[in-house]
Amino acid sequence: MITAIPVNPDATIVHNAGYAPFFSIYETSGSGAVHLKTVANPRAAMIPSGCLATMDCHCPGEVAGDPQHMILHYYLVEILHGCDMVLVKFLCEHTRRIFDQVGLLTYKIPPIIHDEEHAIRNFILGDYHQSFHGAAL
Repeated sequence: MITAIPVNPDATIVHNAGYAPFFSIYETSGSGAVHLKTVANPRAAMIPSGCLATMDCHCPGEVAGDPQHMILHYYLVEILHGCDMVLVKFLCEHTRRIFDQVGLLTYKIPPIIHDEEHAIRNFILGDYHQSFHGAAL
């Protein structure tokens, strides 16, 4: 399974996956994980100035309803092409809906985990029944 984690340059987890400057990509299987690459998120640099709610997704109504703004969410699908799963603390509604449409599963990172290494270990050790596919995060 190819798994992505939204991270900052220092490998800490970004609370809102849509605003992550990078995604670390791992191949996970059984009880192990191999880091494949880290990809930049071009969307992080394109966030409109009126939409800086990195802890939630409460963009101003005129921005949130703008088709161009919604299209920006598809950048995540482009850079995560080939991934099966994204480990997240939070996804905004637009991003969650798009991930559901393309079959990209999500797995909730527990609030006590703050770095990439612990997040991937937790995912490997955890039961896959904790998948939040289709549920609001």
